[in-house]
Amino acid sequence: MGLDDFDPAWIGATMVVSGIPDLTHLPPSSRLQIAEGATVTVDMENRPCTLPIPVIEADAPGHGRAFKAAAGGKRGVTAWVEREGVIRIGDPVRLHIPDQRAWHGA
Repeated sequence: MGLDDFDPAWIGATMVVSGIPDLTHLPPSSRLQIAEGATVTVDMENRPCTLPIPVIEADAPGHGRAFKAAAGGKRGVTAWVEREGVIRIGDPVRLHIPDQRAWHGA
């Protein structure tokens, strides 16, 4: 997008996680467990969205339109709280991925 920094608030991010390769494509039911026990369960990949464009444009004029293409394959995930708990910036996160079997539906 041509920006030195990207503010996660522009896209309404609730949590920012680093160190998990290809986070966007985690399978559903994967769990992110925070050190203190808080756990979120992945629902699905975030769908394409144009709502952040005017928000980005307001803070970084000339860059909003580049968002949709730049976000391809890096959209993040939606998740729900499985176990409440305290989450602090810098807390380690443990990833649990359920066994995956190929689905051979029609």
